[in-house]
Amino acid sequence: MNKKKRIWVISAVAVLLLVLGIVGKKQGWWGQTDEELVVEVGKVESQTIIETVSASGRIQPAVEVKISPEVSGEIIELRVVEGQYSCPHQPRSLSVFGGACRGLGQSIQVGIASV
Repeated sequence: MNKKKRIWVISAVAVLLLVLGIVGKKQGWWGQTDEELVVEVGKVESQTIIETVSASGRIQPAVEVKISPEVSGEIIELRVVEGQYSCPHQPRSLSVFGGACRGLGQSIQVGIASV
C-alpha cells in the first residue's frame, strides 16, 4: 500500500472508532456507574387533589361569536329581574310563574347582562 492510502485507512478507522465510542456511551454500552435509583413506595389511598394555578394574562375564547338582532330596537320594559325563574317557551309578556313551568317540568334562571 502506498503512503496516502494507508493514511486514509487509518483516519477512517479512527473516525469510526470515535463515532462508535460516542454512540456506545450514549446508549449505555459501557461507562455505566453503580448509582442506584431511589424509589418511594406507598400504600394506595383515595384522596382529593386540589390544584390552584395563578397567572396573569388574558383569556381568549376558542371561538368568538358576534350576536346581533335581526331587527334593531330598544327594550322599553323588562318584566323580570335577575335571579327569577322563567320558562323557556313563555309568551312574549315574560311573566314569571314563581319558579315552576306548567306542563314543561323545566325552568331557567334569568340572568340580565348590562350592555
